[in-house]
Amino acid sequence: MKGKGPLTGAPAARRAGIGRRRVVLLIAVFLLGVGGAGLGVFFARQGLERADQLASVTGAFIGLAGLGVAGYSAWLARVAVRPAQPPGPAASGPASPAKEPGAVGGPSVTGSIIGGNNTQVSAGGDVRIDGD
Repeated sequence: MKGKGPLTGAPAARRAGIGRRRVVLLIAVFLLGVGGAGLGVFFARQGLERADQLASVTGAFIGLAGLGVAGYSAWLARVAVRPAQPPGPAASGPASPAKEPGAVGGPSVTGSIIGGNNTQVSAGGDVRIDGD
């Protein structure tokens, strides 16, 4: 069954990307484990009172770093949902008026800028809008 594996036919870069992610994840888990074990040994050698003081200071710095990461994440989220600035007027001139309702192709507007949501009503008949 040559060529029947899950990555058969996938581009080489994609296969390498999956392997690279796995290696990075394994290295990160290993480094976190070694770092945690190292901190445990370090604090055990310092004694309970000194280890408590060091852990408090370390926790304060980690908390400040987490606050910075949270602020940066909030900024990224705000930038992601901010609507893009509309482009300037079309180079072809002002917006052309809509065609007559019975014209071939139906109503059309070109060269206009629409902000927000736009819903086109394509069914015939009366349209009633309840407002103020």
